[in-house]
Amino acid sequence: MADIRKMSDGELAEWIAGWKPNTRDYILGMAELDRRKNRGNTVRGWIAIGPSVLALLVSIIALFYKHAS
Repeated sequence: MADIRKMSDGELAEWIAGWKPNTRDYILGMAELDRRKNRGNTVRGWIAIGPSVLALLVSIIALFYKHAS
């Protein structure tokens, strides 16, 4: 099996086209293509987690300061 993660998008599409549907290599190629398409969603998800964690920490700190005074 070729190292499909190192292929360009064009090379990957050409490689997938060489396999019959429902074979192992075809499915692996399609999964890699889907992973590449969803990469933006993954990055946006991690970026959204950052401010959420920060807001949670600020809320917890504010709660302790309010409780201490």
